[in-house]
Amino acid sequence: TSHAMLVVCDTKVSPQIDAFAPLAGLLERVPAQVVYRIKKGHEEKAKEILGAMGFDHRMPCTEAAGAAEEPFAAPAPDAAGRWEPVVTKKNGSGPESIAMRGKKYGAGLKTFDMNETIHVIDYANLTGQELVFDYGGSPLVKKGRYTVTPNACSRGPEPVVETTDERGRKRKFLVGKIIRIGVGRS
Repeated sequence: TSHAMLVVCDTKVSPQIDAFAPLAGLLERVPAQVVYRIKKGHEEKAKEILGAMGFDHRMPCTEAAGAAEEPFAAPAPDAAGRWEPVVTKKNGSGPESIAMRGKKYGAGLKTFDMNETIHVIDYANLTGQELVFDYGGSPLVKKGRYTVTPNACSRGPEPVVETTDERGRKRKFLVGKIIRIGVGRS
C-alpha cells in the first residue's frame, strides 16, 4: 500500500485504539486483525500521538538511530524463529512502569468523573503502565491507596477494573469507588 499503516498484534490493544478519541479522525480501520491505514496528510499528527502513547511508530530499517550500513542483514542462525519482547518489567511480565511527570494522567493523583477515570484506566492499559489510585472501599476490597497493573475494564452501569497487584494477585475494583487516580509512579 502507499499509505502509512499501524499494525496491532495484541487483541486487547485494538479496541482501545478504536475508542481513543484523538486518533478516531486520523485512522481508517482495514479488515484484518487489525491493520490501520493512517489517512493521507495526517501521518505526522498520528506519529506524534502514538509516540506520546508509548508506541514506536518508525518503519523497520528507516528511522533507526545508528542504523547499520546493511539494513537487511540476515539474522544469526540461532535467532531464526525466536521472538523476544523488546522491553520487560521487573517481574518479566511487561514494560517497566516509569514516572510520568508532566503527562495529563501522570502528574500525581487527580479526581475525574466516571468517563475520564475509564479513559485513564484505558490509557494505562494501552501504554502498559501501572495505575495508582485512592480507593473508597467496597464489600471485598478495603479503603486505601493501591498500585496495580490494569488488565481489563468492563463497561456498564457499574464498571469494574480487573487488575494485577505487585505480588501477582488479581483484584477487581469498582470504578465508581476510585476517588483519585494517576498513571505510573506518582
